[in-house]
Amino acid sequence: MPGTLQVDFVANYTGGHRVCWRIGTSGPYDCTTIVTCAGLGATCSASIPVDLTPYNIQCDDIIFEGYVQPVCYPDGSTSGQVPFSVLYSPIWPCGAVNFLCADPVACTSFDLGTGCHGTLGTFQSKATGEEFSICYDGGITGPDFTTAVEADALAAGYTLAADPLICCYECIELTITFDDTYVGIGGRVQYEVCDGTPPLMVSLAYTVGVPSPPVTVCARPNSWSSDLPGAFTYTTGAACP
Repeated sequence: MPGTLQVDFVANYTGGHRVCWRIGTSGPYDCTTIVTCAGLGATCSASIPVDLTPYNIQCDDIIFEGYVQPVCYPDGSTSGQVPFSVLYSPIWPCGAVNFLCADPVACTSFDLGTGCHGTLGTFQSKATGEEFSICYDGGITGPDFTTAVEADALAAGYTLAADPLICCYECIELTITFDDTYVGIGGRVQYEVCDGTPPLMVSLAYTVGVPSPPVTVCARPNSWSSDLPGAFTYTTGAACP
C-alpha cells in the first residue's frame, strides 16, 4: 500500500534543507530527501513516498520520526535540527466481525466460511448472550464474509457487527513437520487459529507410515500440541498473515 510521509515546516534559511526520517525511535536516519526552501519564515514541504504494506499487518501504531536541517550544517551535526514525529495507525486489510447470540433460547452452529487464514469450518452452538469475533478479509464488507455466511449466521440466531477493537495480526507462521516413521497408530496436531476471539482450536490428522509434506499454518504463539509429541517438529516464522 503506497503512502506519503508529509513534512511541512517553516524555513528561516533560504536554500536546501535535508529531511531525515526513520521508522521507530532507534536506528539510522534516511537523509536522502533534500528540498529547496524560500526561507524568511515561509512554509516549506517534503513529500516522501513510503510503502505501508508491511506496517498494515501488525497491531501497534507506527512512529515515523526525524528532523529537518539546513544543508549549510554538516550531515550528522546536531546544529539546526528541527525534530518531527508522526504517528501512523495501521489500516488492517483483515477485519473482525462480531457474532452475538441474540436468540432467546440458543444459537445453532453454522459454517463460518473462509477467514483471513483459510477455511474455518463449523462453529459450535452458543448460549444466549455469548459472543465471538472472526477475522475476514475486508471485515464485514469484504469478499470473505459472503452473503451465505451472513444468511446462515442470522438464521442461527446471531446479530452481526464490525468489531474494530480486534486486531487480526497477532499470530505467527508455524511449520509442522511429521515423522511418518514414528511408531504408533497415528495422531493429530491441535492449534489455535488467529481468526477467532475467543480462540478457535483446529486439528490436523496424520497417519503413521503415510508420508505427509510439511504444512505451514497461521497460529497463535505457543498454542499447539499433539497426542504424539515425538512425531512432530515445529518451526516458527514471521508474523502472519
